[in-house]
Amino acid sequence: MKKRPNLLLLHLIALDHTQHVTGPFTPETLAVLERLDTLVGTLRAAAETAAPGGAHVAIVSDHGFGKTAMKLNLHAEFRSAGLFTVSARGRVSDWKAMPWSSGGSIAVVLKEPGDTATLAQVRTLLHRLAADPAHGIDRVLDAAALRDRGGFPTAAFLVGLKVDWHADSSLTGSLVSRATAAGAHGHLPDLPDLHAAFFVVGPGVPAGRALGIIDMRDIATTLARRLNLSLPAAEGTVLWP
Repeated sequence: MKKRPNLLLLHLIALDHTQHVTGPFTPETLAVLERLDTLVGTLRAAAETAAPGGAHVAIVSDHGFGKTAMKLNLHAEFRSAGLFTVSARGRVSDWKAMPWSSGGSIAVVLKEPGDTATLAQVRTLLHRLAADPAHGIDRVLDAAALRDRGGFPTAAFLVGLKVDWHADSSLTGSLVSRATAAGAHGHLPDLPDLHAAFFVVGPGVPAGRALGIIDMRDIATTLARRLNLSLPAAEGTVLWP
């Protein structure tokens, strides 16, 4: 090995794919997790060989996973309410408000952010749907709540689904139907099943210490400090001295 990198980043995607197909905690998922665990062990051994006593190994996930049973399609409801129209070729021809679906969340964007009439219409529609548990809506956040969370800067609303639901983006079809994926993510991050994981070992890392729930931005700041890297624009804090 001619090069000895100070930082090596790997994206291991097999677990995510398998959980989408079979769901979390299935035999197939656990088998993939065991293979990845073996791979991480091999990488850690190589790191210790290259830098005895000086290597840090961190495992970081970007989300948890929920086992899904149902899906919600807001497009049909928005179309029926006249919030967008579809051409004879099946394409959106005009719109005032559109749902943007992503996993367990649906952002609603207005064509004209200052359109107060459409804003009020969408608010009424969403709260009516959220009031019925049969639609699988965990909560509806408005623009002010989204800004406080630092996400979806162009959205007027965000519909967060319950953990066993995911969003559909078809322009046709029913409002509620059976899920097409066995597992999903993209829900609001404070749902317990969607909590991400962070594990780290290395010199100076307190053994057996639980960090509790942390801000994900703290991870880069903490690891940069261990590697003597400068991140002057980072917003996170160091998790341990």
